[in-house]
Amino acid sequence: WEATYVLELPKQSEELRFGNSRTHGRIKWAVNKATRLGLRVRPAETEDELRAWYKLYLDTMRYHAVPPRPYRFFKVCWELLQPQGLMRLLLAEQHEAGRSRLLAGSIFLMFGQTVFYAFNGRRREELSLRPNDIIQWQAIHDACKEGFRHYDFGEVAERHEGLVEFKSKWGPEPRRLHRYYYPAPRELESGLLAPGSRTRQFADAVWRLLP
Repeated sequence: WEATYVLELPKQSEELRFGNSRTHGRIKWAVNKATRLGLRVRPAETEDELRAWYKLYLDTMRYHAVPPRPYRFFKVCWELLQPQGLMRLLLAEQHEAGRSRLLAGSIFLMFGQTVFYAFNGRRREELSLRPNDIIQWQAIHDACKEGFRHYDFGEVAERHEGLVEFKSKWGPEPRRLHRYYYPAPRELESGLLAPGSRTRQFADAVWRLLP
């Protein structure tokens, strides 16, 4: 199956290092830039905030031409997992002139000694403000301080080079996942729909126009 990217966490958050010194410096520069531009990260506190995030999630999934999970899935997670500390939604907001504006948000799931980066929604036109970087920075440091030993960035298809680059820059190790099927499934992805094919590009473009 796909590879997942797992970062081993040190016992002290002060010992966190992301990749080599150059990569760590670039990430820290991005986080400092976001902070200078008024971005702050905080956990969501109400279902209204979850619903506001869900709109960003829908737009993100449409851009990537991926079917989204229904809102009822996240609502049930919020009601059952969040009170037990097994789910967290971190929001990146920009504060200017006494107002706050939601730019991005990510859902994290916790189990055992691992924090899983699960879902993301963001305003694509605001990515230059680095909201996803500041969210990951906060989430990883929180996981370390709370005693977790592993931070799982989640699986990603190898063809999604941008997503692979974003996750790899934090210094995780790729680990191959496996799936077992019985009976064996038929091959669903024909050559016509292969990544990079004209048919796939056309299908993605049409998907982004759907409601």
